[in-house]
Amino acid sequence: MEPEETIHVVRAFRAIGHGFATLEAADAFAMEVDEDESYQRLVDFFLLGLKK
Repeated sequence: MEPEETIHVVRAFRAIGHGFATLEAADAFAMEVDEDESYQRLVDFFLLGLKK
């Protein structure tokens, strides 16, 4: 991966983490579904997209 592409990937991953954490802190996930599982799936989707 080129250095510039790496910067884009890191920015995207940080934005995903920050957005999820912000929503979690605001109690925006008020459902009976495991938040950790949701976050793991989000990370998995992101990593899957990197492989394409």
